[in-house]
Amino acid sequence: MPTWLSVLLFVLIGLAIFLSAVDALSSALRSLASDRLAAWLGRYTATTWSAVLVGTIVTVLLDSSSAVIILTIVLVNSGVMPFRNALGVVLGANIGTTFSSQLVALDVGAWSAIPLLVGIVLQQVGRSAFWRAVGCVRLWAPPGIAGLMGRSSSDGAPSAYNQSYPLTAEIPSIGY
Repeated sequence: MPTWLSVLLFVLIGLAIFLSAVDALSSALRSLASDRLAAWLGRYTATTWSAVLVGTIVTVLLDSSSAVIILTIVLVNSGVMPFRNALGVVLGANIGTTFSSQLVALDVGAWSAIPLLVGIVLQQVGRSAFWRAVGCVRLWAPPGIAGLMGRSSSDGAPSAYNQSYPLTAEIPSIGY
């Protein structure tokens, strides 16, 4: 099989998995979304500036603009958030990524345990299910995304792909 065909198949399979996941999450969120969630999102993302602020804060807390943008797409697709409000959230996600990058550039490694500690405390002693869920997301979202993405190996391919036998057995090498 030619390399270009392998690359094309790899991209199409990835796109199909992504779109299927967005559709499944949208369906699940549509059935779970309450009027309270829609009202909260409507109130805090009503203006462009407040939507940008929400996107920035959530991205800094989750440490992943990709997760925030995908969640925003799911919220719009499920009808919980209007598209107009989502634009500000996406812009805020990009600003949050810039802010997080600046924190990394300032070498705040000594302080990196504090957000994890906040997540642990919220998860264990949160007064309501909401705050326990916020703590769980704060604690587990960054490691989960890091595990999904993997670290780059010396040849440039993500090590998660190199070490996954089922993935490497099913998807042919695409020239990494």
